[in-house]
Amino acid sequence: MKRIFKIALVIIVTIICIMVGTRTRYNNGIKVTQFEPQLTRSMGYMLETANNKMIIIDGGLPEDSSHVEEKILEKGGVVEAWFITHAHDDHYGVLVELIKSGKVQINNIYVSFNSEEWYETYNKDKFESIKNMLDLLDSEEIRDKVREVNLREEFAIDNLFFKILKIKSPEHIENPGNNQSIVIKVSNNIRSMIFLGDLGSEYEEEFLQNNLDEIEADAVQMAHHGQAGVSEKIYNEINPKMCFWPTPDWLWNNDPGDGTSNGPWQTLKTRSWIEKIGATNYVAKDGDITINIY
Repeated sequence: MKRIFKIALVIIVTIICIMVGTRTRYNNGIKVTQFEPQLTRSMGYMLETANNKMIIIDGGLPEDSSHVEEKILEKGGVVEAWFITHAHDDHYGVLVELIKSGKVQINNIYVSFNSEEWYETYNKDKFESIKNMLDLLDSEEIRDKVREVNLREEFAIDNLFFKILKIKSPEHIENPGNNQSIVIKVSNNIRSMIFLGDLGSEYEEEFLQNNLDEIEADAVQMAHHGQAGVSEKIYNEINPKMCFWPTPDWLWNNDPGDGTSNGPWQTLKTRSWIEKIGATNYVAKDGDITINIY
């Protein structure tokens, strides 16, 4: 009888531990840090898992590299996964500089890039910088860490689950560089956040049709630094409670230097859309900010 009691007790304790562990795993939230641009418009995010693994999404311009490197070193100096949304240097510049410095350990780099010939044709003004980046990622010491993601691919890093909702689309040659952005949905099976990169509105109907069943999320990174990269329809479908803006002060206010609303950017229009949704804004102009999305 005592033996049966002991076995039953062990089983009950084991079940409780599993339940508590599962609850802790999912209730840990999605811990996201939005980096402040150090020079001008750029984009960089850090995610941290329940077991303190680091994931970087983009990073920013080369001029942002010291700032991002410092933040990574403060957390132990090891990046488990680094995602680059597309081949513009205000997104991949930090990665290039940190690979060169060698102070940070990067275990995996996830990309979705076109051929050099494609960038030479459709991103000619940025081609030299893009080619240097592609050559670096193809170098002997780095190439084994680099992997092209697949559409609808899913994988987990500790308590965080990643799904790729969009990859490169070389056939999209209107606003070509920005529309190569990959779109990443991150979740912990309770809360979720979508990273849109610099996705444009030109092909958003196609994107929506492919992802309408899972586009809704608790948080969103505002496309193309918040200047109406995608339309109001996308944000209404996402229906976020939190909006993360990789946006400096001048862009937030559409101010080229002679006052609010005097510039050509569409940020104020985008802000009006979010006001109607009623989401909370976190803007990079206000400095680094870390939010745990529960």
